[in-house]
Amino acid sequence: MELCKQLSYERSLHPGKAVFYYKTESSEFEPLEIATSRIRGQKSSYTEAFSANGAPKNLQPQDLAFSNPVTLESCYVPPLVNEVCCRFSLRVLANSLEPAICSDSGVRQQLKELAASYKKAGGYAELAKRYSKNILSGRWLWRNQQSPRIDVEVVTSNDNTYKVTNGHLFDWHANQ
Repeated sequence: MELCKQLSYERSLHPGKAVFYYKTESSEFEPLEIATSRIRGQKSSYTEAFSANGAPKNLQPQDLAFSNPVTLESCYVPPLVNEVCCRFSLRVLANSLEPAICSDSGVRQQLKELAASYKKAGGYAELAKRYSKNILSGRWLWRNQQSPRIDVEVVTSNDNTYKVTNGHLFDWHANQ
């Protein structure tokens, strides 16, 4: 099989936007607020005033006086909140069964046959198992290895619920 001029697959995992929130005695859903700060940083790069060979550029002083505007977003957990939750959607599509774009119909057919053989050999079942373990372990969470406890709950589109407590401590290599 020769490579064709155009070959492209679409991704199969489509995560939605996430919301981070916490629970209180009076509410099950309090979103964390984002604080936005705007600063005017100085342009202080060597290349602003000097060329690559080290010679000064022909500039006026006001040319170097422009600021470098930066927007910083941060989020803080309120005091006395012990638990932060994250909720997002994840759509799983079968986009690897054939290319989205392929300029050669023979190559397209060979790739479809490869995907069918992969499915027959249990490849997609193994991928689903690995994706599930990675999602339920919480390893995708920022710095979760330093967290005292990570609980992950997955609710599927047909309302099945899977929950793992302390997923980062679970033995994921055990046969289950």
